[in-house]
Amino acid sequence: MQPVLTIMEKEDFKLLLSKLFTYFQKVPPKNQAVDLWFSRVNSIPLPAAKWIARQIADRESSAPYNVAKAFLDGWRDYKQAHPHLFVSELKQTECGDCHGTGLLFFKAFNEKLNRDQRVMCKCGSCSNSKRHVGPKVRIPTYTLKQLKEQNYEIV
Repeated sequence: MQPVLTIMEKEDFKLLLSKLFTYFQKVPPKNQAVDLWFSRVNSIPLPAAKWIARQIADRESSAPYNVAKAFLDGWRDYKQAHPHLFVSELKQTECGDCHGTGLLFFKAFNEKLNRDQRVMCKCGSCSNSKRHVGPKVRIPTYTLKQLKEQNYEIV
């Protein structure tokens, strides 16, 4: 079972910021600032966050003062640049596995990083994932039962 879309963890965000601030030859931000910014942007998927960081490096002449705003603006730009990845306007139905979200979140060990990562898959017990995930996005589909049978920790 190989999850495709990873959720950005705080360590991922810190690494992106470290690279971004190094690129602009600036002192990396303090942990308190990173914590505050991360609390505003933690729902951005990791692939999108990497894209956003590249856009900031390519477009800006210096590191952003308000990093959270820069990433949220970048998230809007990412969704506009990749409309085939997003779907909306579908009605939510009841589901005991995903509680109607259409997505299941669990921890999986990432061998490259040598640590657990929070990942997601589409819920195989309902069609609510169509509200969030575009038809061209390759995210595996599993039921809660399948994940538990594979001993994944549900988060």
